[in-house]
Amino acid sequence: MLKHWPSGHAVLAGGALRDVYFGNTVKDVDIFVHSDHKPQLTEAEELSIQERRSKYDALPVAWIEKRKFLGYKVEVIYVDYEFEYEDDINEFPRHIIKRFDIGLCKIGYTPEAGVVLSPEFIFDRDGKLISIHHETLAAMNMPSG
Repeated sequence: MLKHWPSGHAVLAGGALRDVYFGNTVKDVDIFVHSDHKPQLTEAEELSIQERRSKYDALPVAWIEKRKFLGYKVEVIYVDYEFEYEDDINEFPRHIIKRFDIGLCKIGYTPEAGVVLSPEFIFDRDGKLISIHHETLAAMNMPSG
């Protein structure tokens, strides 16, 4: 499904990838896509964006599209992200996962980069922990404790 978008512009990330990594059943799939590729929106769809953003407050979400793929519920989350240099496209997976609040969800995949494990993911995996990252909550203006 990632091949639907240009190289490096789509990242499979979060809970589904974590579940596959640990051999658990996948419930749903989140794909984060650069907003340059979001579909043309109607006025009503533009107005509904605010209510759909709350789940991803730490990311600059432009639009969320719900799909079905191979029997899975898929959310395609279009994210505003500025590439300063041509090589920045390789950093898109890290840009996305660093904004997740739970360490075990800070995992991403692109065909170009392969599986990207954040230091927080590795820390939780190795310590058999679930950590919540306060800097992400602070970015969302949420209390951490």
